[in-house]
Amino acid sequence: MVANALIVAAITLAVSVFVFRKTLIEILGGKGLVAILYLIALLLILAVFGGCAFLPAESVYKSRHKILLRGQLTEYQARELDFLLDIFSPKVLQSIKSISLNDDFHHYGPKYISGECHFSGDICLKSKYVNDSGTLWHEVAHAYHYELNRLGRNFEKEWLRVAGDVYGKDSPDWFPQNGLLTKYSEKEYMEDIAEWVSEFYQAIADRPTAFSKFYDWPFRPSINSDPRYKAKLELLRKYEFITEDDYRRFIALDIF
Repeated sequence: MVANALIVAAITLAVSVFVFRKTLIEILGGKGLVAILYLIALLLILAVFGGCAFLPAESVYKSRHKILLRGQLTEYQARELDFLLDIFSPKVLQSIKSISLNDDFHHYGPKYISGECHFSGDICLKSKYVNDSGTLWHEVAHAYHYELNRLGRNFEKEWLRVAGDVYGKDSPDWFPQNGLLTKYSEKEYMEDIAEWVSEFYQAIADRPTAFSKFYDWPFRPSINSDPRYKAKLELLRKYEFITEDDYRRFIALDIF
């Protein structure tokens, strides 16, 4: 979320400086200050696409997945991170540049955010959520999604074609609905994807999940008649967010 805000701020600043450069030169008294504004916009863009601007120091503990750990992690937290990451394939794990315990409020912005994944694959988590499976698996999904984008894969286009015009709405708070699993999924397609991956793994790990509603009679007919749920699952399988073994485990749950 912070990364998106920085992109908007940087682009807005750069475009504004270019459009109003003559006026700014008159107001600021020369081209030098205008050049400084361009530089600020450039630094913001580099901060967004180059990685998190302020990462904690490297942790004394190492991940057996060879992922760089940062921040004041305890031995237990580092060990639990590895355990929770075991659920993913090596291909997905390779998309993660680092995982940081980071409680810096200014790093996140809104108070409700429990963590974030930068476009570079750097994942930052607040200490309260560093071993929360739902939060971690959600952010790992973002990391792999960004990796697919860097590789020029068509995943996003296919997902958006399946999802339809469902994002940025203000639907009633009961979910699943409209091919979405949670209210947060409705925010934008990236969150929809990450929520799907997180809820998928919650389901096969026998943890509380949005998929529980699929068994409830009031919801089951309308949910099962919506082809988007199965189509999204198949896309996650096709692009290897989930493994074949985990896909079969999920199918065996008879959710759809």
